[in-house]
Amino acid sequence: MVNRERLVNEFLSLVKIESLSKQEGKVAQYLSKVLESLGIDYHTDNAGEEIGGETGNLIAGIPATDPEYPTLLFSSHMDTVGPVKGIKPIVDGDTIRSDGTTILGSDDKSGIAAILECLRILAEKRIPHGRIEIVFDVAEEIGLLGAKYLDSSKLTAKMAYVLDDSDLGKITNRAPTANRMVYEIRGIEKHAGMEPEKGISAIEVASHAIAAMKLGRLDDETTANIGTIEGGSATNIVANYVKITAEARSHSEAKLKAQSEHMKQAFLDQIGKFSKVVDGQKIAPTFLEDRHLDFSIMNVPESSPTFQLAKRAGKRIRIDLAAKTAGGGTDGNIYNLHGIETVVIGTGMTNVHTVKECIRIQDMVDCTRLLLAIIEESVAFGSK
Repeated sequence: MVNRERLVNEFLSLVKIESLSKQEGKVAQYLSKVLESLGIDYHTDNAGEEIGGETGNLIAGIPATDPEYPTLLFSSHMDTVGPVKGIKPIVDGDTIRSDGTTILGSDDKSGIAAILECLRILAEKRIPHGRIEIVFDVAEEIGLLGAKYLDSSKLTAKMAYVLDDSDLGKITNRAPTANRMVYEIRGIEKHAGMEPEKGISAIEVASHAIAAMKLGRLDDETTANIGTIEGGSATNIVANYVKITAEARSHSEAKLKAQSEHMKQAFLDQIGKFSKVVDGQKIAPTFLEDRHLDFSIMNVPESSPTFQLAKRAGKRIRIDLAAKTAGGGTDGNIYNLHGIETVVIGTGMTNVHTVKECIRIQDMVDCTRLLLAIIEESVAFGSK
Protein backbone atom coordinates (compact mmCIF):
# COMPACT_ATOMS: atom_id res chain seq x y z
CA MET A 1 0.00 0.00 0.00
CA VAL A 2 2.97 2.35 0.43
CA ASN A 3 3.31 4.89 -2.37
CA ARG A 4 7.08 4.70 -2.78
CA GLU A 5 7.38 7.74 -5.06
CA ARG A 6 5.25 9.91 -2.79
CA LEU A 7 7.22 8.80 0.27
CA VAL A 8 10.54 9.65 -1.40
CA ASN A 9 9.32 13.04 -2.61
CA GLU A 10 8.04 13.88 0.86
CA PHE A 11 11.37 12.93 2.40
CA LEU A 12 13.33 14.97 -0.16
CA SER A 13 11.14 18.01 0.52
CA LEU A 14 11.61 17.67 4.26
CA VAL A 15 15.40 17.31 4.26
CA LYS A 16 15.83 20.41 2.11
CA ILE A 17 14.30 22.50 4.89
CA GLU A 18 16.99 23.62 7.33
CA SER A 19 15.87 22.92 10.88
CA LEU A 20 18.64 23.09 13.43
CA SER A 21 17.57 22.77 17.06
CA LYS A 22 15.42 25.75 18.10
CA GLN A 23 15.15 26.72 14.40
CA GLU A 24 12.36 24.36 13.35
CA GLY A 25 9.88 27.07 12.34
CA LYS A 26 9.98 26.39 8.58
CA VAL A 27 9.61 22.65 8.85
CA ALA A 28 6.75 23.13 11.33
CA GLN A 29 5.00 25.36 8.78
CA TYR A 30 5.47 22.67 6.12
CA LEU A 31 4.04 19.98 8.39
CA SER A 32 1.12 22.19 9.39
CA LYS A 33 0.12 22.52 5.73
CA VAL A 34 0.35 18.76 5.22
CA LEU A 35 -1.83 18.08 8.27
CA GLU A 36 -4.36 20.69 7.12
CA SER A 37 -4.51 19.12 3.66
CA LEU A 38 -5.34 15.79 5.31
CA GLY A 39 -8.02 17.37 7.49
CA ILE A 40 -6.14 16.49 10.68
CA ASP A 41 -6.54 18.69 13.74
CA TYR A 42 -3.32 19.83 15.38
CA HIS A 43 -1.96 22.44 17.74
CA THR A 44 1.44 23.81 18.72
CA ASP A 45 2.36 23.88 22.39
CA ASN A 46 4.48 26.51 24.15
CA ALA A 47 7.69 24.45 24.29
CA GLY A 48 9.29 26.93 21.88
CA GLU A 49 8.72 29.78 24.30
CA GLU A 50 10.12 27.75 27.18
CA ILE A 51 13.38 26.93 25.38
CA GLY A 52 13.78 30.10 23.30
CA GLY A 53 13.00 28.43 19.97
CA GLU A 54 11.08 29.42 16.85
CA THR A 55 8.21 27.00 17.43
CA GLY A 56 6.84 24.49 19.86
CA ASN A 57 5.99 20.84 19.45
CA LEU A 58 3.40 20.00 16.81
CA ILE A 59 0.73 17.72 18.28
CA ALA A 60 -1.95 16.12 16.12
CA GLY A 61 -4.84 13.72 16.70
CA ILE A 62 -6.85 11.51 14.34
CA PRO A 63 -10.16 10.27 15.77
CA ALA A 64 -10.70 6.52 16.05
CA THR A 65 -12.88 4.72 13.54
CA ASP A 66 -13.98 2.68 16.58
CA PRO A 67 -13.37 3.85 20.18
CA GLU A 68 -12.89 0.22 21.25
CA TYR A 69 -9.51 0.14 19.51
CA PRO A 70 -6.37 1.21 21.46
CA THR A 71 -4.93 4.71 21.11
CA LEU A 72 -1.41 4.83 19.67
CA LEU A 73 1.18 7.61 19.67
CA PHE A 74 3.81 8.01 16.92
CA SER A 75 6.61 10.53 17.35
CA SER A 76 9.61 11.93 15.45
CA HIS A 77 11.65 15.07 16.03
CA MET A 78 11.86 18.00 13.62
CA ASP A 79 15.37 19.24 14.41
CA THR A 80 18.69 18.08 13.02
CA VAL A 81 22.35 18.59 13.75
CA GLY A 82 24.60 20.50 11.34
CA PRO A 83 26.02 21.22 8.87
CA VAL A 84 22.75 22.00 7.07
CA LYS A 85 23.47 24.93 4.76
CA GLY A 86 22.24 23.99 1.30
CA ILE A 87 21.38 20.31 1.77
CA LYS A 88 21.36 18.61 -1.64
CA PRO A 89 19.96 15.07 -1.32
CA ILE A 90 21.10 12.68 -4.03
CA VAL A 91 19.00 9.68 -5.07
CA ASP A 92 21.42 6.92 -6.05
CA GLY A 93 19.41 3.82 -6.95
CA ASP A 94 17.76 2.63 -3.75
CA THR A 95 19.86 4.97 -1.57
CA ILE A 96 19.44 8.63 -0.71
CA ARG A 97 22.54 10.39 0.55
CA SER A 98 23.91 13.87 1.06
CA ASP A 99 26.33 15.39 -1.43
CA GLY A 100 29.12 15.06 1.14
CA THR A 101 29.13 18.68 2.32
CA THR A 102 26.21 18.50 4.75
CA ILE A 103 24.25 16.02 6.77
CA LEU A 104 21.24 14.48 5.03
CA GLY A 105 18.66 14.89 7.78
CA SER A 106 17.25 11.37 7.83
CA ASP A 107 17.63 11.76 11.59
CA ASP A 108 14.76 12.27 12.04
CA LYS A 109 12.95 13.35 8.88
CA SER A 110 12.81 9.75 7.68
CA GLY A 111 10.56 9.11 10.68
CA ILE A 112 8.41 12.13 9.86
CA ALA A 113 8.07 11.04 6.22
CA ALA A 114 7.04 7.53 7.27
CA ILE A 115 4.40 8.87 9.66
CA LEU A 116 2.94 11.20 7.02
CA GLU A 117 2.76 8.41 4.45
CA CYS A 118 1.07 6.19 7.02
CA LEU A 119 -1.55 8.88 7.70
CA ARG A 120 -2.24 9.28 3.99
CA ILE A 121 -2.74 5.54 3.55
CA LEU A 122 -5.10 5.37 6.52
CA ALA A 123 -7.28 8.03 4.89
CA GLU A 124 -7.10 6.62 1.35
CA LYS A 125 -7.75 2.99 2.22
CA ARG A 126 -10.18 3.71 5.06
CA ILE A 127 -8.26 1.37 7.33
CA PRO A 128 -9.91 0.84 10.73
CA HIS A 129 -7.90 2.26 13.61
CA GLY A 130 -8.05 3.55 17.13
CA ARG A 131 -7.21 7.14 17.95
CA ILE A 132 -3.83 8.06 16.46
CA GLU A 133 -1.79 10.75 18.19
CA ILE A 134 1.24 12.36 16.55
CA VAL A 135 4.04 14.40 18.11
CA PHE A 136 6.59 16.17 15.94
CA ASP A 137 8.83 17.65 18.61
CA VAL A 138 11.61 20.24 18.72
CA ALA A 139 15.16 20.39 20.07
CA GLU A 140 15.64 16.66 20.56
CA GLU A 141 19.27 16.86 19.50
CA ILE A 142 20.26 19.23 22.31
CA GLY A 143 18.91 17.36 25.29
CA LEU A 144 15.43 16.06 24.42
CA LEU A 145 14.10 19.54 25.23
CA GLY A 146 10.95 19.33 23.15
CA ALA A 147 9.84 16.14 24.90
CA LYS A 148 10.75 17.56 28.30
CA TYR A 149 8.56 20.63 27.72
CA LEU A 150 5.82 18.76 25.85
CA ASP A 151 2.27 19.70 26.80
CA SER A 152 0.96 16.17 27.21
CA SER A 153 -2.34 17.20 28.78
CA LYS A 154 -4.28 16.35 25.61
CA LEU A 155 -2.50 13.05 24.93
CA THR A 156 -4.41 9.93 25.88
CA ALA A 157 -2.20 7.19 24.41
CA LYS A 158 -0.71 4.58 26.74
CA MET A 159 1.43 3.01 24.01
CA ALA A 160 3.92 4.99 21.91
CA TYR A 161 6.47 4.42 19.17
CA VAL A 162 9.34 6.82 18.61
CA LEU A 163 10.83 6.58 15.11
CA ASP A 164 14.43 7.48 15.82
CA ASP A 165 16.91 4.66 15.32
CA SER A 166 19.00 3.20 12.53
CA ASP A 167 18.21 -0.50 12.75
CA LEU A 168 14.85 -1.44 11.28
CA GLY A 169 15.22 -4.95 12.66
CA LYS A 170 15.33 -3.85 16.30
CA ILE A 171 12.97 -2.56 18.96
CA THR A 172 14.86 -0.38 21.42
CA ASN A 173 13.31 -1.04 24.80
CA ARG A 174 16.23 -0.17 27.08
CA ALA A 175 18.17 3.08 27.25
CA PRO A 176 20.36 4.58 29.98
CA THR A 177 19.89 7.38 32.45
CA ALA A 178 22.35 10.26 32.22
CA ASN A 179 23.77 13.18 34.17
CA ARG A 180 25.17 16.31 32.59
CA MET A 181 27.79 18.27 34.48
CA VAL A 182 29.42 21.67 34.24
CA TYR A 183 32.58 22.15 36.28
CA GLU A 184 34.23 25.51 36.96
CA ILE A 185 37.68 25.97 38.44
CA ARG A 186 39.05 29.35 39.46
CA GLY A 187 42.79 29.68 39.90
CA ILE A 188 45.10 32.60 40.72
CA GLU A 189 46.11 34.88 37.84
CA LYS A 190 49.77 35.93 37.60
CA HIS A 191 52.28 36.81 34.89
CA ALA A 192 53.41 33.50 33.38
CA GLY A 193 56.98 34.65 32.79
CA MET A 194 57.71 36.85 35.79
CA GLU A 195 56.02 35.12 38.75
CA PRO A 196 54.25 31.92 37.73
CA GLU A 197 55.07 30.34 41.11
CA LYS A 198 52.70 32.85 42.74
CA GLY A 199 49.78 31.78 40.57
CA ILE A 200 47.61 28.69 40.30
CA SER A 201 46.67 27.55 36.83
CA ALA A 202 43.04 26.47 36.61
CA ILE A 203 43.93 24.61 33.43
CA GLU A 204 46.66 22.64 35.20
CA VAL A 205 44.30 21.75 38.04
CA ALA A 206 41.71 20.55 35.53
CA SER A 207 44.29 18.56 33.59
CA HIS A 208 45.38 16.60 36.65
CA ALA A 209 41.77 15.98 37.66
CA ILE A 210 40.77 14.70 34.23
CA ALA A 211 43.87 12.49 34.04
CA ALA A 212 42.78 10.82 37.28
CA MET A 213 39.26 10.05 36.04
CA LYS A 214 37.88 6.80 34.72
CA LEU A 215 36.35 7.75 31.38
CA GLY A 216 35.04 6.11 28.22
CA ARG A 217 33.49 2.63 28.38
CA LEU A 218 33.56 1.71 32.05
CA ASP A 219 31.52 -1.50 31.83
CA ASP A 220 28.69 -2.91 29.74
CA GLU A 221 26.23 -0.50 31.40
CA THR A 222 28.18 2.69 32.01
CA THR A 223 30.06 5.38 30.04
CA ALA A 224 31.52 8.77 30.88
CA ASN A 225 32.96 11.59 28.81
CA ILE A 226 34.56 15.01 29.03
CA GLY A 227 32.90 17.06 26.28
CA THR A 228 34.38 20.57 26.19
CA ILE A 229 37.08 22.60 27.93
CA GLU A 230 37.25 26.39 27.83
CA GLY A 231 39.66 28.58 29.73
CA GLY A 232 42.59 30.91 29.89
CA SER A 233 43.05 34.29 28.26
CA ALA A 234 46.65 34.51 26.99
CA THR A 235 49.86 32.50 26.86
CA ASN A 236 51.64 34.91 29.23
CA ILE A 237 48.98 34.74 31.94
CA VAL A 238 48.55 31.91 34.43
CA ALA A 239 44.99 30.84 33.67
CA ASN A 240 42.59 31.83 36.43
CA TYR A 241 39.50 30.11 35.02
CA VAL A 242 38.47 26.97 33.21
CA LYS A 243 35.03 25.54 32.41
CA ILE A 244 34.49 21.87 31.61
CA THR A 245 31.33 20.12 30.42
CA ALA A 246 30.89 16.39 30.89
CA GLU A 247 28.39 13.57 31.05
CA ALA A 248 27.94 10.13 32.56
CA ARG A 249 25.45 7.46 31.46
CA SER A 250 24.41 4.13 32.86
CA HIS A 251 21.66 1.54 32.83
CA SER A 252 22.14 1.45 36.61
CA GLU A 253 21.16 4.44 38.73
CA ALA A 254 23.61 3.36 41.42
CA LYS A 255 26.48 3.20 38.91
CA LEU A 256 25.52 6.60 37.49
CA LYS A 257 25.63 8.14 40.95
CA ALA A 258 28.96 6.49 41.75
CA GLN A 259 30.57 7.64 38.49
CA SER A 260 29.29 11.19 38.87
CA GLU A 261 30.68 11.35 42.40
CA HIS A 262 33.99 9.90 41.22
CA MET A 263 34.35 12.65 38.61
CA LYS A 264 33.54 15.35 41.16
CA GLN A 265 35.99 13.90 43.68
CA ALA A 266 38.78 13.94 41.10
CA PHE A 267 38.49 17.73 41.00
CA LEU A 268 38.22 18.09 44.77
CA ASP A 269 41.38 16.01 45.25
CA GLN A 270 43.36 18.38 43.03
CA ILE A 271 42.00 21.47 44.76
CA GLY A 272 43.75 20.33 47.91
CA LYS A 273 46.97 19.37 46.14
CA PHE A 274 47.33 22.76 44.43
CA SER A 275 46.81 24.83 47.58
CA LYS A 276 49.99 26.61 48.72
CA VAL A 277 51.41 29.47 50.74
CA VAL A 278 52.57 32.59 48.86
CA ASP A 279 54.06 35.60 50.69
CA GLY A 280 52.80 34.23 53.98
CA GLN A 281 49.24 33.71 52.78
CA LYS A 282 47.52 30.49 51.84
CA ILE A 283 46.03 30.48 48.35
CA ALA A 284 43.92 27.78 46.75
CA PRO A 285 41.88 27.17 43.63
CA THR A 286 38.10 26.94 43.96
CA PHE A 287 35.70 24.49 42.40
CA LEU A 288 32.00 24.58 41.48
CA GLU A 289 29.85 21.80 40.03
CA ASP A 290 26.46 22.09 38.34
CA ARG A 291 25.02 18.59 37.90
CA HIS A 292 21.57 17.74 36.63
CA LEU A 293 19.68 14.67 35.49
CA ASP A 294 19.47 14.74 31.70
CA PHE A 295 17.07 11.82 31.31
CA SER A 296 15.88 8.81 33.27
CA ILE A 297 16.26 5.11 32.52
CA MET A 298 14.04 3.54 29.89
CA ASN A 299 13.41 -0.13 30.58
CA VAL A 300 10.32 -1.53 28.89
CA PRO A 301 9.94 -5.30 29.38
CA GLU A 302 9.79 -7.48 26.28
CA SER A 303 6.54 -8.85 27.69
CA SER A 304 4.93 -5.40 27.66
CA PRO A 305 1.93 -4.70 25.40
CA THR A 306 3.83 -2.03 23.45
CA PHE A 307 6.80 -4.29 22.70
CA GLN A 308 4.64 -7.29 21.87
CA LEU A 309 2.41 -5.26 19.56
CA ALA A 310 5.46 -4.18 17.53
CA LYS A 311 6.80 -7.74 17.57
CA ARG A 312 3.53 -9.10 16.16
CA ALA A 313 3.41 -6.30 13.60
CA GLY A 314 6.88 -7.24 12.43
CA LYS A 315 5.82 -10.84 11.90
CA ARG A 316 2.83 -9.61 9.89
CA ILE A 317 5.21 -8.03 7.35
CA ARG A 318 7.91 -10.70 7.75
CA ILE A 319 10.39 -8.64 9.71
CA ASP A 320 11.74 -10.41 12.80
CA LEU A 321 12.17 -7.66 15.38
CA ALA A 322 14.59 -8.21 18.27
CA ALA A 323 15.09 -6.25 21.49
CA LYS A 324 17.87 -3.67 21.58
CA THR A 325 19.68 -1.94 24.42
CA ALA A 326 20.79 1.56 23.42
CA GLY A 327 23.67 3.64 24.70
CA GLY A 328 21.91 6.96 24.13
CA GLY A 329 18.71 8.60 25.23
CA THR A 330 15.69 9.37 23.06
CA ASP A 331 12.31 11.00 23.49
CA GLY A 332 11.22 7.52 24.58
CA ASN A 333 13.03 8.05 27.90
CA ILE A 334 10.90 11.11 28.54
CA TYR A 335 7.57 9.61 27.40
CA ASN A 336 8.09 6.58 29.64
CA LEU A 337 8.85 8.89 32.55
CA HIS A 338 5.44 10.48 32.03
CA GLY A 339 3.57 7.20 32.00
CA ILE A 340 3.35 6.52 28.25
CA GLU A 341 4.87 3.11 27.62
CA THR A 342 7.25 3.74 24.71
CA VAL A 343 9.72 1.84 22.56
CA VAL A 344 11.89 3.07 19.69
CA ILE A 345 11.82 1.64 16.17
CA GLY A 346 14.27 2.20 13.32
CA THR A 347 13.89 3.87 9.95
CA GLY A 348 17.15 2.75 8.33
CA MET A 349 19.05 6.01 8.84
CA THR A 350 22.78 5.35 8.49
CA ASN A 351 25.95 7.33 9.39
CA VAL A 352 23.81 9.96 11.07
CA HIS A 353 25.40 13.18 12.37
CA THR A 354 27.99 12.99 9.58
CA VAL A 355 28.30 14.21 6.00
CA LYS A 356 28.24 10.54 4.92
CA GLU A 357 24.66 10.13 6.12
CA CYS A 358 22.39 8.03 3.91
CA ILE A 359 19.24 5.91 3.96
CA ARG A 360 17.82 3.11 1.82
CA ILE A 361 14.46 3.89 0.27
CA GLN A 362 13.29 0.34 0.94
CA ASP A 363 13.99 0.81 4.65
CA MET A 364 11.70 3.86 4.73
CA VAL A 365 9.06 1.86 2.87
CA ASP A 366 9.38 -1.01 5.36
CA CYS A 367 9.24 1.42 8.28
CA THR A 368 5.95 2.76 6.94
CA ARG A 369 4.69 -0.79 6.46
CA LEU A 370 5.60 -1.50 10.09
CA LEU A 371 3.58 1.48 11.30
CA LEU A 372 0.57 0.29 9.34
CA ALA A 373 1.03 -3.23 10.70
CA ILE A 374 1.20 -1.89 14.26
CA ILE A 375 -2.12 -0.14 13.68
CA GLU A 376 -3.68 -3.26 12.15
CA GLU A 377 -2.42 -5.46 14.97
CA SER A 378 -3.74 -2.99 17.55
CA VAL A 379 -7.18 -3.27 15.94
CA ALA A 380 -7.01 -7.07 16.14
CA PHE A 381 -5.90 -6.76 19.77
CA GLY A 382 -8.64 -4.26 20.60
CA SER A 383 -11.37 -6.35 19.08
CA LYS A 384 -10.60 -9.36 21.29
